[in-house]
Parts: sequence; C-alpha cells; structure tokens
Amino acid sequence: MHSSGRCFCSASASIGVFVSLIVGAIIGVLCAFGVISVGASTLWVVLALAFVLLFLVLLALLIAAVTADSPLGSCLRGCAAILLASILGTIIVALVLSFISASSVIAFSIAVAVEAFFFTLMLIALVAFISCILWTLRG
Repeated sequence: MHSSGRCFCSASASIGVFVSLIVGAIIGVLCAFGVISVGASTLWVVLALAFVLLFLVLLALLIAAVTADSPLGSCLRGCAAILLASILGTIIVALVLSFISASSVIAFSIAVAVEAFFFTLMLIALVAFISCILWTLRG
C-alpha cells in the first residue's frame, strides 16, 4: 500500500506543478490586463478554504497516527508533503497579497499568479489524495 500511494501522489504532483504553472501564468496575465479582478472577498474565500483543508489534513495525520495500517496513513505518507506545501503556500501568499496595493499592477499581478499557482496545486493535491484513498480502498 505504501509504495502505491507514494507513486500515485508523486505522479500527480509532477503533473499538478505543470498544470499549476500554466494556470498561474494565465491568471497573472489576465489580472495584469484587468480582465479579472481579485478583491478582498476572493482572498477571504481562498484563505478559508486553505485553513479548512489544513485543519482536515492535520486531523487526518492524527487519525493515521492512531490507526495501524490504514489507507489514510498510506496515502498521507505519499501525499502529505505536496498537500502541506501547497496549503501553506496558499496561506502565506494570500496574506502577503492582502498587503500589496492593487495600484502597483506588476507586483499585484505577480502575487496573484503565485497565489493561483499554489491554490491550483492545493486543489490538484487534494484530488490526488482523495483518489489515492479511494484507489487503495478499492483493492
């Protein structure tokens, strides 16, 4: 179980980083040209999702520590690093983004692109983690 969870999440992480780079670049360019805007409500939603996911991952780590050999523990061993890195990156960049003035378009657009990268990576890592659990439970 351990190696299958690790392989599943590492492959998803590689693809996830590539997809997240593309999404981040597209969102950054769209923000720079004013096609999309990022307001305070968007940052609050992103922060809330990241904190809820952080709580759930930490709870899963505690549950996996108590249970002996569960699919949850197996998949966490493979997915925890990319999950935690993307969650913490999302939280940190969202906090930094809340202090950057929207009047400096270049800095704001770069920060939005980095935030979109981490948020997309967080969602992809979450899907990979859930898929790993379901795949392991299936047999």
